[in-house]
Amino acid sequence: MNWMQNLYLTYDNCKASIGYADEKGQRPLLPICHITSQAHLEIVVDEEGSFRRARVILDKTDSTTIIPCSEGSGSRSGSKPENHPLCDKLQYVAGDFLSHGGVVTSGFEKSHEDPFQKYLVALTEWCESDFAHPKAIAVLKYVQKMNVVEDLKTKGVLFIGSNGKFLRKEEAKREKNSKDIFSVIDPQEDAFVRWVVEIPGEEESRVWRDKSLWNSWINFYLSTKNDKGFCFVTGEDQVIATSHPKYIRREGDGAKLISSNDTSGFTFRGRFLTDGQACGVGLEASQKSHYAFAWLISRQGYRKGDLAIIAWATSGVLVPQPTDDPITLLFGNTISEKELNAYTAQEIALPLKNRIAGYGNALGENEKITVMAVDSATPGRLSITYYRELKGSDFLQRIDGWHETCAWLHRYREVVDAESGKKRY
Repeated sequence: MNWMQNLYLTYDNCKASIGYADEKGQRPLLPICHITSQAHLEIVVDEEGSFRRARVILDKTDSTTIIPCSEGSGSRSGSKPENHPLCDKLQYVAGDFLSHGGVVTSGFEKSHEDPFQKYLVALTEWCESDFAHPKAIAVLKYVQKMNVVEDLKTKGVLFIGSNGKFLRKEEAKREKNSKDIFSVIDPQEDAFVRWVVEIPGEEESRVWRDKSLWNSWINFYLSTKNDKGFCFVTGEDQVIATSHPKYIRREGDGAKLISSNDTSGFTFRGRFLTDGQACGVGLEASQKSHYAFAWLISRQGYRKGDLAIIAWATSGVLVPQPTDDPITLLFGNTISEKELNAYTAQEIALPLKNRIAGYGNALGENEKITVMAVDSATPGRLSITYYRELKGSDFLQRIDGWHETCAWLHRYREVVDAESGKKRY
């Protein structure tokens, strides 16, 4: 469990980074009991749950949304996916989804009302608890009116026919290449909804950026879990995880590092009687370590196909990656013609050594560096193919030794001409 302990410590050391990343495209370090989802619709309500306005989220860089989730909904799949407690697809949040011709996923065919009813129950339990949040209460008041689709139709956000049913893309009267719901999701019934709650005096109205709402859900959800046991990561009694996170290497990645709840396969049969005997990991420890790993891969890791490689310091200090070349370390991804002409191989060696020495000053002698590689042979299982723990000084000596003894002439770099600004290789 060393890898989990190191990631768990890294998460706690980098708590200040929880939330949205500064760089576009970089995955955020998530609060526990939350995941990210790509939202298509944004609905604005007031504190009394009255509808104000809505819009289609056309900018993909703005669609990544941090949402509360349960263990089940965070790794949901199949024909009967479990609902999230606040932000979710129309079949869950819209009480008038069925009356407008919406079709629920196949697992709910025997009880079409289940998605909305279960969503309503989950949100109500949260809002009636000691950990209730005013924004969640406002959303509950609104969805109880069962008028979501009708409001979105009135504002021209959804396309509804004269018969009151959802229109297909080819049926809707829309201009060619128009920017509307069909330009982000098709069919429109699959749209994912997030909420904005405008309360006087509140600086942050977006529920997915409100840290007080994050904490509200975390405290409520953990209060509902009574299954405590020995956590192999922390060495303490914790709420034991029944399901472990996926989406590790990238969004949509279904492979898991830990899977011990397969009662019909061969995960633990023949060795243990229950999944808990096979692997006892606390919910908090599991999510912190997995979320830290996903964040590190996005922030500083290397990915090629199913392979992901990452080197990190538990303190969160940036370290050079084993997969970096010296030009990247010195110049970034693009260098200018002027810089290229100014350096020979010998002239690059000295500043490279200085750069590595700079990392050494930031790390210190005894900083622990972990190098880890993961790969998958099947879509559902992720394996650790390489794992080493090194002192910072040893790690940097190996990086330096690699560049000293394995240098070659680079012919693939992108160079910017100083005068014209044009790029060439």
